Amino acid sequence: MQVWGMPILYRLESDDDFVHQNYKQASYHREFIMRKLITFGFFLVTLYVPLILSASPWTLPENKMALSLFYDYQFADQEYLENAEAQNFPLNGQFAANTLRFDIRYGVSDRLELSLGMSFKDITYSADPAIIEFPEGAEFASLPVARGEILNFNRKASGISDIFPALRYNISKGIILVTSETKVKLPSGYKQPSSTLNEKGVIVDDVTLGDGQIDIEESILFGSFINASKTFFRVDMGGRLRFGEPGHQLFGGIKIGQFIGSRFVVTASVDGAITVVEGDPIGTSFVASSGNLTAQNVTTEQIIPKPLFLDKDLLSLGLGALFVIQEGVEVQLSANQFIGGRNIPVITTFTFGSSFSFNLQ
Repeated sequence: MQVWGMPILYRLESDDDFVHQNYKQASYHREFIMRKLITFGFFLVTLYVPLILSASPWTLPENKMALSLFYDYQFADQEYLENAEAQNFPLNGQFAANTLRFDIRYGVSDRLELSLGMSFKDITYSADPAIIEFPEGAEFASLPVARGEILNFNRKASGISDIFPALRYNISKGIILVTSETKVKLPSGYKQPSSTLNEKGVIVDDVTLGDGQIDIEESILFGSFINASKTFFRVDMGGRLRFGEPGHQLFGGIKIGQFIGSRFVVTASVDGAITVVEGDPIGTSFVASSGNLTAQNVTTEQIIPKPLFLDKDLLSLGLGALFVIQEGVEVQLSANQFIGGRNIPVITTFTFGSSFSFNLQ
């Protein structure tokens, strides 16, 4: 059992694609768009100015800046094991995290965009304290002896987690937009993950704010807008080089958004990541032989030591809603659920956020 801040999981960060300004512009120029529809079917040819985007093919126009602030609440009481089976945390374990995320994006040109993201996390893991085994012969243990044998699994960590500088370049602005994205994950200096059990077999604090190593990822992003139904979609796929102990990954996602009127958008998404090169163990952890272990029935035979890897797989589903308060100001709500994975908690995430965009010149 190990809990950490999961920066890749990250793909938990919001990436709702908003196209209100283009939709509004399309309404003003209906005759022009009808001519384009005759030529290109139901696709709007160009889609230049979304306001909220993370991992999006729509880049900001030149000299435009967008600021976003999000709050995530995450919780889990199960984990996906090495064999991808979901199992309850032992001893009524509970994971919870509160995260504030800040993103800033700037359009260097109509095709080139720079961005920087960072987050502050507060992570807790709580479980019932337990006495797994008294010293041999301690049939009637004294209070000090009993206290010395109590295992406390409660852990907490807070602080700035990982920092994400990124560069996005739009390759094509045809019927389907194509954009490349290069992103780097830099740990902020928090405590690195370590073995759950030290050399003496004693449980140590293994809750951290992230994996504590550098990632470099390259991805291709595709997107388009169907004017007839006022629907947009986004597809991304790429690879992630994970330096240090974790294994390298492939990842991808699909998102569909539907306008309801001119100010409201609903979205649905699926995202996933899979480790394709096995990493190296960072120490020893343990797994319970059953998800029904309680402080009353746990024994040493039910605690199974195992090598601890930072390799993770995940598959998640998301639903969201976005509302335009006024031009350049948006708020959003979303929910995300892990429905599959490996070496990762079964996390549920609720997100609330807002974004502001403006021209610098």
